[in-house]
Amino acid sequence: MALKKNQTIKIFAPYPTDRVTRILYTPGMVNNVVHETQIPGGFWTFEFQRAMTDAEYWDFRLNYLIARLDFEVRAGKVAWQGRIEDIRGEPRNPKIRARGYYSLFTDMTTNNATHTREWNTTPDAIVKDILSNGFHADMKASFNSDVSNIDSITTSILLEPDNAEQEHFNYWRVLTDDERGLSVYSEGTDNQYVDLAVWDDRKVYLKQRGSLTDINWRSYRQMPPGGVTSLPFKVSWQDVYNAAAATYGNSRTKDSFTSDGDSINKYGRREVMAPYLGQETNSTDAGRRKSGIRQNAADPQLQTDSITLNRVFDNQGNETSLCEVRAGEVLNIPDMIPSSSGLSVNLDALRTFVIARTTCNHSRGELIIRPDRKSKGLNALLARAHLSSI
Repeated sequence: MALKKNQTIKIFAPYPTDRVTRILYTPGMVNNVVHETQIPGGFWTFEFQRAMTDAEYWDFRLNYLIARLDFEVRAGKVAWQGRIEDIRGEPRNPKIRARGYYSLFTDMTTNNATHTREWNTTPDAIVKDILSNGFHADMKASFNSDVSNIDSITTSILLEPDNAEQEHFNYWRVLTDDERGLSVYSEGTDNQYVDLAVWDDRKVYLKQRGSLTDINWRSYRQMPPGGVTSLPFKVSWQDVYNAAAATYGNSRTKDSFTSDGDSINKYGRREVMAPYLGQETNSTDAGRRKSGIRQNAADPQLQTDSITLNRVFDNQGNETSLCEVRAGEVLNIPDMIPSSSGLSVNLDALRTFVIARTTCNHSRGELIIRPDRKSKGLNALLARAHLSSI
């Protein structure tokens, strides 16, 4: 059975003001349910199959494309929201796929009739400006007007969607571009990264990534209580960078190196140049990127492509539905490394992962987590900056 007791899929008309449930799927009515969350993004994809007659298929095809979808794990508790965008496969058992409301950012180009400009300001101001002025009135759905989850971010950046290179970008691409989008920049004294996501009720979130000490979930390798069914990982000295510099301004002025003495004493010096973006005019802004790389890559980082779970527990020890775990939250595996007074703090921290993506397979009863340890340091940080390891 793909859905468990009390879990439902509710489908509504495209307009957010219409809360009348047009279709209700309960356990036994659908199969092959898989949903994903991701940062940046928020609710990412939701897919299921439903056996239909030819008449049901064509009614669904004609009336429910871009309909809104809520997945509830119990009454009033929504675990996923978005809109239906794809209907494919055999008509008598079609695959129906919805995408999260981040997809609204893809509906409009940055060079459109109502909003053509470049930004040289803070990320929170950019996002608020797009939400207020960037969308056409003809759009069926819209973001929630609540901006209380858009945090104040002090780093000023330049986004130039009017230039020839980016004029065809949609809002989502320009905001999350690998080289100059909002999430490239670190923020605060601890150089945490900034995440853009759309969560419950179409609310936009712009948040500094949480600390590894802010644990949301726990799972265990040993029984009881168990939960971790697969955890392959590696660690490599090739991913260590303990001295970083950056260039800024039209003349590409090189800032001084910032380095980590403890890491250099232990592993030797490894230098890296933060990528030149051409938009920063002073060493302070460029320094945020070099400091982020140095701090996050000074120690070898445990890397894993995925962690597979079949049980997860909240901070009070209560087992919770796997599908409630979201990207951006923090997972701790207490028994991943043996407890010992001889272990360093850095080793102890390897038990904890920031979640970058979740894939919840309801038919298999498993949750696959792709961790992203950029808040503590991970090779993906350098890949994002287009700096490959040797």
